[in-house]
Amino acid sequence: MIDNVRLQYASWIEISTLGCLSCTAYFEASMKLRLRGQCALVYQGEKTFEDYVYQGFSLCEAAILRLSESLVPGHYLYFDRYFSTTKLLNELHLRGFNSTGSIMKNRVPKGCTLSDDKDFIKKPRGTTEVKCRADGKLAITKWLDNKPVLMISSCFLDTACVTCSRWNKRIKQYQNIRRPEVIKNYNSNMGGVDLTDRLLAVCPARSRTKKWTIRLIFHMLDLAISNSWLLYRDRQRTKGILSQKIEQFKEYKLNLGEKLITKNCPPLLTEEVDSSLENYLAPAHKKRRVDIKPLPAKKNREALHLPEYTDSQMRCRKEGCKMKSTVKCICSDIYLCLVKGRNCFAEFYN
Repeated sequence: MIDNVRLQYASWIEISTLGCLSCTAYFEASMKLRLRGQCALVYQGEKTFEDYVYQGFSLCEAAILRLSESLVPGHYLYFDRYFSTTKLLNELHLRGFNSTGSIMKNRVPKGCTLSDDKDFIKKPRGTTEVKCRADGKLAITKWLDNKPVLMISSCFLDTACVTCSRWNKRIKQYQNIRRPEVIKNYNSNMGGVDLTDRLLAVCPARSRTKKWTIRLIFHMLDLAISNSWLLYRDRQRTKGILSQKIEQFKEYKLNLGEKLITKNCPPLLTEEVDSSLENYLAPAHKKRRVDIKPLPAKKNREALHLPEYTDSQMRCRKEGCKMKSTVKCICSDIYLCLVKGRNCFAEFYN
């Protein structure tokens, strides 16, 4: 879960470990599952969480509780230091959720006595200190990495540790240190949040308007596109396709835009072919490997792909054909064989 305060609006999003909205992940898992709540919220003033605020919860606590309404009990929830409070974890525990998050130092209960940071930082890297509540339902863990880290959890209540590798600046090499289970699980499950943040920062749809409504619409479009690409990448990986052959996010977003533009575009004359599509090829270099292929959306346009005979010969662009041809497509501007016994032109477009 992330707190997104940008571009004159605030929104809260419930994200799975894959990086998609949680409702998207549930829809993929079960087509019959019906959600009761929301997986994305936009702050609309004091009345956004009026019922929770009336019960004494803060804004961040109310956001987590509202988002958790779409989940069934038994889920593991992870959030950062801006949300974590003992009051929130107690309420989530009563609702049947297992919660973990980093916590601010000033939100640690006064009855929980932990080592002072000045003394704690002098101890060996990987030192762990755990304080568990008397009822055994809540624990605060202090771990020394480059600096002290505070975690609060209702599901990781012991001192169990695993080994991890960390870079040591003093000796200039990696060394193995002890890391609590709560830190390991928090880092592995919060990766989806960081991934979504990175994708939203890649070629975002921005406008020069200052109206927050337009910016919010563009932000939600970016979020929808990043969700679709993550699902596409996950499916390609399950099919065993190599990462190098999976369409990258920028290319995926560009192709999606081209397809939406040409989706309902009427048939055009050859003289009216959009010049922007003709300039899709990579910038010219002195020496480069030629691999010219038109966009799929452009490749399937109506009544545009017509052959034209030229005086020059070029290598046929159909995959697997190594012959040269004098026939050129007037739309895609690529050469394809069109002779008796070898009709690469028809095979390429069909």
